[in-house]
Amino acid sequence: MAITGYATPSPESDNQLFAWYAITFNNEVLISEKIVPTNTEPALVQNEYATKVLKEFLKLC
Repeated sequence: MAITGYATPSPESDNQLFAWYAITFNNEVLISEKIVPTNTEPALVQNEYATKVLKEFLKLC
């Protein structure tokens, strides 16, 4: 399980908020998606990212 992205506006992201995540198992990518948050407050954005990834993980279990 890995995630990378932006929870605060940044010039490197063209001031956009987003994250990409992937969940793998036995060298197989089970899911890989982009998340575009509905919140703008950094702590809420981080929470939204984590919640989305964990929900997707639970679907795979």
